[in-house]
Formats: sequence, structure tokens, C-alpha cells
Amino acid sequence: MPTVKSETASGSQQRCRTRVLRVTWRQHRTLIAVVVVVMLAAAVTLTVLEQLYAHSPGPVGSGREPWWVRITGLALQAAQLGAGLLPLLLGAFVGAGVVARESEHGTTTLAFTQSVPRRKWCGAKIVVVFIPVTAASVLLALAAREQPAYVGAREGRFAFEHFTTTPLIASLTTFTALLAGATIALWVRSQLAASAVTMIVLLVFGTAIASYLRPHYAAPSVHVMSVEAAVRDGQYPLGDADRGTHDAWTLSYDYVTAEGRALPSLWAACPWHGDWPMPPEPRAGEPSAQFATRQAEYEELHRITQNDYHEYLAACFRGHGADRYEIRYHANSQFWRFQLTEAGLLVLVITGLLAPMRTGLRRLT
Repeated sequence: MPTVKSETASGSQQRCRTRVLRVTWRQHRTLIAVVVVVMLAAAVTLTVLEQLYAHSPGPVGSGREPWWVRITGLALQAAQLGAGLLPLLLGAFVGAGVVARESEHGTTTLAFTQSVPRRKWCGAKIVVVFIPVTAASVLLALAAREQPAYVGAREGRFAFEHFTTTPLIASLTTFTALLAGATIALWVRSQLAASAVTMIVLLVFGTAIASYLRPHYAAPSVHVMSVEAAVRDGQYPLGDADRGTHDAWTLSYDYVTAEGRALPSLWAACPWHGDWPMPPEPRAGEPSAQFATRQAEYEELHRITQNDYHEYLAACFRGHGADRYEIRYHANSQFWRFQLTEAGLLVLVITGLLAPMRTGLRRLT
């Protein structure tokens, strides 16, 4: 007899779970269909645009390409940024909206009076709404993901548009945003207020991660140059394949003292008062050999002046305390370490949301 009762209880729970899932699907199928179809259509459109842009005539970025190529490039850049901000919108209008709408309209009261467990009611929202929306957002992020040709010179693959649109981070960020929106909606019953609060919270959270946490997932590498080398050879030498810095994330570049203190205002403290030679212009009727002689004289004078300029700057910078030039950066090889670190952080956030969500469910009537 106990076995029969156990099987009956198990079957009853299964029927209840199926009923809740079915009801949730009927309630939100229009929203799910619209969101998923729009994101999939956007993903297909972006894929086509990327192919057109990649095979466009003429050198891209030269200013001589057709007008539609420039517009396509701008559209792709906007889409890449939008894909990174998509979790914020989904969390505010889908995550918070789905839960707050039912609470505001009183359908939760009807559900709970019909012996629907609160955890099953919440779980159905996650399974039926949040998971399909998360999957569709990953496909859109993949389509909009920044291609290597668009990678910024200072951030490389760590640029916001690229870092946040990998399948790993896109899925976890979207799911975290949806779960955060639902949690806030359990405490803030008004749909409009819940969406507004969710947007503010996610914006602050995303800014904190990108600006204050992500740069410190690992200790930065430091490339050191002498003051003279930095002045003479340029201050942005991060193109060395041995350091993998073509796609590096440059954090800072400064002339520093022997103690490591940055000196940010050296250029203003060392103005150049010398005169640069003007390049010669061909004269009417001037023989080519004569013009070539004047051109050679100019190049020699320019080289001497440039050497004087570099010597002056190096001496002036050292006179103001500069001991060396330092570039702090995260190498391209650190990319997946940063991805896994942020993924672990998002998993912790998801886990941390369970407690306020459980408390909010108990308060929900």
C-alpha cells in the first residue's frame, strides 16, 4: 500500500508540473514567439550584412568605398553594441515583465488557490520563457559578434562588443538578467516600476563588472621601455607577436618615476620651441636633379631636427623625474581565463539570486 500511495503522489506531481507548464506556455506564447522570431530574424539579417561587408568592392575604410558599404559598417557596429546591451532590455521587459504582469493582474492569486506550488509556478517561467529567450539571444550574439577586422586597437578581443557576445558570456549574462528581473518583480509588484528598477540595477551591475572588476581578473603584464626608446620609437609598440599583444587590452601607458609613480603631464611641461623644416616644392623650370638635391637636403635637416627633438624630449622628461616608460596590458592569451572568471562570477550571482527569489515567492499572494 505505501508503494501505491507513493506512485500515486508521484503521478499527481507530474500531472501538476505538466499542467503548470502548459498554462505558462498559453499565457506567454505570443511574447515568446515575438521575442524569439525577432531575434532570429535579426541574426539572419546581420549574417547577410556581414557577408556583404566582407565582400564589398574597394578597400574598406579608405573613404572610396560605396555609400552602402559605409552604412553597412555602421549598422554592424551598432548591432555589435546592441547585442552587448540586449540582456539589459530582456531582463527589464521580459524577466521583470512576465512576473510583474501576473502579480499586477492577480493571476497569481488564482494559480495559488488552485494548489499550484509556488516553486513550480516560478520554475515554469524559467523553463518555458527564460530558456528559449536565452537560446535565441545567444544566436543573435553570435551573428552580431565583433569580427577580428573590427577589433579595437586598445582592447582587442577584450572589447565590450566582442567579450560579451561569446556563447558562454552571452548565455549567462542573459539568464542572469532575466532571473534578476523576475526577482525584482517579486518584490516590486508594479510592472512599470519593476522594469525601471531592473534596468537601473542591471546597468549599474554591468558597469561595475566592465569598469571595476574585469580589468582585475588577472595581474596585468608590464612592458618596460627606456625614456629614450619611447620618445624615439613611439609609445604604442604593442604589436610584438611574442607577447601576443596585437589583440591585447592596453590598460595604461605612462612615463613613471623610479618608484613607479605615473607622470601624466610631461608633454605640457616640455613644449618644443624649435622650427621644423618645410618640405620643398618644385620650382617652375627647375631641373629634376636640382629638386632632388633640395629634397635630400630637406630630409637630412628633418632627420637632424627630429633627433634634436627626441633628445630634447628625453632630457626634459628625465629632468621632470621620468625613469622609464611602462605599458600595462592583458595579453590576448588571457582571453579565455577572463571568460571563465566572469562566467564563474555570473554563476555566483545566479546562485545568490535564489535566496531573495525564494523569499519573494513566499510573500507573493
